[in-house]
Amino acid sequence: MAVSRSVTAWPRRLAVAYALALSTGCAITLAERKPDPPRVVHPEPEYVPVPPPPPPLPPRPAARKPRSAPPVVVEHKQIRGQALTVVRLDLRRVSPEFSFAYGTGKPLKRVESFEAMHRRVGPFVVASGTFFGVRNRETMGTIVSRGKIHQAPGWDNRGTALVIDRSGKGRMTTLRVEGKPDPRRAAFWMQAGPRLVRKKQIWYNPRVEGFRDPSLFSRARRMAVGLAGNGRTLLVVAFKEYPTLLEAATILRDLGVSDAMNLDGGPSAGLAVGGRVYLEPDSRLTHVLVMKPRDLRGSEAGNLGEQTFHHEGVRQPAAL
Repeated sequence: MAVSRSVTAWPRRLAVAYALALSTGCAITLAERKPDPPRVVHPEPEYVPVPPPPPPLPPRPAARKPRSAPPVVVEHKQIRGQALTVVRLDLRRVSPEFSFAYGTGKPLKRVESFEAMHRRVGPFVVASGTFFGVRNRETMGTIVSRGKIHQAPGWDNRGTALVIDRSGKGRMTTLRVEGKPDPRRAAFWMQAGPRLVRKKQIWYNPRVEGFRDPSLFSRARRMAVGLAGNGRTLLVVAFKEYPTLLEAATILRDLGVSDAMNLDGGPSAGLAVGGRVYLEPDSRLTHVLVMKPRDLRGSEAGNLGEQTFHHEGVRQPAAL
């Protein structure tokens, strides 16, 4: 039976096409053919409404500057059964100085009442100071006030010296134990004693310091001075009862002072602050201590306001 030429030529054409496919790399077997990866259809996201923006914060109030502490603070305390008045003075803003009887400016062996001296110097902190002779009226030790040496007996190394430098920093030096510093470098110098507190501990050696008067060791009204705040705070303490020196030392340590010493007391004890007298001496004095604000000059010294003094536990005094 005759077969058409086109039918017999078909296997040959298929072989040629397959060979061409192999030469171009397009032929693959069914085993090599990989299935198409499944199509991932992402669902439509649900509509989530956007929250409204938060309301704006209210404006912050302007920061208030803290009120500066007054240069003088008066406190009334009861410690170990003793009533006392404590005057705290910032030595960076308050300057101690001597005021002598009758405004002479010199220790001239004259005495005057505490009331008269207080009235003359004005409404500042006024207190009794160091010892003086009852008969000869000689004021004890070296005296430096406002950077000027008023008296400097080289032989007198009794007691302890309260020394304040020109930057307003105080320290205490027991002269026969620690040596005598140079008074020419001091803005203020006062010798008194005996020392009662040294480096925050009770220190009591009156005979080593040269004190032998029996009346000093009996019970009496007392005045004392102490340092705190790394020598930048001066404490003037008036004891209204009659403590011994050791009782006064214990109370001063309880007040937190780093150093303290006894001042002239008994009938000479006196203290006034801003025109108010807290302790009135019974005898006349050769001098008083006056603590004035450093920034007052001339006519301003007699025109103080209530902000100068802060009284705790008592009614605020009227404007001075």
